[in-house]
Amino acid sequence: MCIRDRYVSALRIALKLDDTELMQKIFDECQDQLVKKQMAFLLARQRIVLQLDESLTEIASNSKLPEFYQLLAKDLDVVEPKHPDSIYKTHLEDKGRSNVQAESAQQNLASTYVNAFVNAGFGKDSLMVNNQETPWIHSVKNDGGIAATGSLGMIYMWDIDGGSNEVADYLNAQDGFVKCGVYIAIGLFNSGVINDCDPAKALLSEPLNSSDSPHSQLGAVVGLGLAYAGSARDDILEMLVPLVIDVDQNVELSAFAALSLGLIYVGRCNEDAGNAIIQTLIDRGESHLNLTVARYFGVALGLLFLGQQEACEAILETLNLIQHPIRKYIEVCVESFAYIGSGNILKVQKMLRTCIDHLEEKDSHHQAAAVLGLGLLASSEQIGNEMCLRSLNHILQYCEINLKRAVPLALAVLNISNPQIAIMDILSKLFHDTDAELSQ
Repeated sequence: MCIRDRYVSALRIALKLDDTELMQKIFDECQDQLVKKQMAFLLARQRIVLQLDESLTEIASNSKLPEFYQLLAKDLDVVEPKHPDSIYKTHLEDKGRSNVQAESAQQNLASTYVNAFVNAGFGKDSLMVNNQETPWIHSVKNDGGIAATGSLGMIYMWDIDGGSNEVADYLNAQDGFVKCGVYIAIGLFNSGVINDCDPAKALLSEPLNSSDSPHSQLGAVVGLGLAYAGSARDDILEMLVPLVIDVDQNVELSAFAALSLGLIYVGRCNEDAGNAIIQTLIDRGESHLNLTVARYFGVALGLLFLGQQEACEAILETLNLIQHPIRKYIEVCVESFAYIGSGNILKVQKMLRTCIDHLEEKDSHHQAAAVLGLGLLASSEQIGNEMCLRSLNHILQYCEINLKRAVPLALAVLNISNPQIAIMDILSKLFHDTDAELSQ
């Protein structure tokens, strides 16, 4: 191995150890500027900040990422914005006797999401940007306004200047849903980009504290989580923890604040964030924890211990203080996230045992989470993948409908970016299932 490769390999090990001092030492010892640039790209991918010179900081901060991304798009000749209809292939459909297509809010909402993903990072699209004659925002209603304005964050991914200019007109909107989406968009196009001006914090601090506008407050909470995901910023922790522990706050706002903390401290096992989530679960009444949105507390705790395996044991013991049935759901979430991709056979068996009991639907939410946990645990290698697929087939054959509904998501988790004909066949069959929720 040449000396250049040794520095890169050493940095990868330091990243796995999460040792910033060792990373800094590796950069200080390396004298090859090209190797340093390559290592700076590795830091940028992990969103880690070190003391580097100006040219390396520019790379590590991801400030050049939108420029590089659009250069790649030009090379691949995919710069032209795509319309959702070109994805749906509507021109191939048989229109029958009428060419008039009935528009609905649900169809428009679907088109909003498709448009955001197929044009992500390009800075232009066919629905939201430069569409002044027939603004797309008028084609969606209520929650659709959140998705529509939030999609601008996807379209201007990593481009803080372009995104800020585009959302400026929506910041003064009177519609609460639209303002919520704007703040989420701000979080999206700031995500992963390190900027000395800290525009996300500057723009979202005020609505975060505006208790008279719940939609704006919710959008600010989600925006902060997206903007600072993986950053482990203590100043953002101090802003969000009061919203988590205040039992007088709306459960939805508190749960999303917890989820944002999970994103910001993902895999860091942060005690302050974990204790805040546990405390609110203990203090909140049964009526609060019965709500579906309360399950985000479990997802948030799981994110804190993502991939950390045995480090989650202490928090699992602490969960015994919670008397509400949601404890089972949270335990499954924490263990699934902590052992993600490990293929740990003991944890796989534990998840399978959780699925065995025949429970009523209202008492089986933790079982559905265990089905997803199987996909997370076995997603690392081929043999475990095949064994898990066999188990999921057994669940489809012998288990209750509430567990079957989780199988399509488990299959997706098990085969991310790995399309297989056998999986597509299973999903095609499930698409025609008599249960409406499963088929969707």
